[in-house]
Amino acid sequence: AQNLPPDEWPEGRASGIKGMLVHGAGTVVGVPGALQVSGTLEGSETDWLGIHAARWRLDQLDGPMLPTPDLRTLARLDDVTFLGVHFDSVRTPLALGDGTLDLAALEGTASDTLLTCSGTTTWDEQGWRVQLEPARLKSSVFDWQARGPLVMSGNRQEAAIVRNVAPSPQPPGRGVLVRRTDGVN
Repeated sequence: AQNLPPDEWPEGRASGIKGMLVHGAGTVVGVPGALQVSGTLEGSETDWLGIHAARWRLDQLDGPMLPTPDLRTLARLDDVTFLGVHFDSVRTPLALGDGTLDLAALEGTASDTLLTCSGTTTWDEQGWRVQLEPARLKSSVFDWQARGPLVMSGNRQEAAIVRNVAPSPQPPGRGVLVRRTDGVN
């Protein structure tokens, strides 16, 4: 498969994904009542669930796609923006189900900062919700970990942090600077 927009499929359209599947290689096996897939997918300029990825790759993709998805894969996204925060790259094993995306051990890098977390994303026609626990950001100048789950939600118009309990403030001069890349101050 080459150069296919995922929103051309009814399931892709329903999930809100937009972008381009640049290349796919593997096998597709139709059995009565099911469609099994395996292989590798690569894409570009894709927007989904608050994420924009300039490039992405799903390796070792395997599992049923239809009638209900239950896919496992190793994901890598490059030049990623999540809710206006930029990451150079993000890697995670993930499981894609029917309206769910489980992140087993996500690692995101932004310059010298490392984000590590595990969590679950769910979505339906009302919007999406991400719950990450534990969520930790670490760099050469700070080490921050949320207490309890970090919860965010959104829809096509807005996004919000629903729950974030941060540890005690760092000593003066040891704060965290977040630079938005979407032009909003």
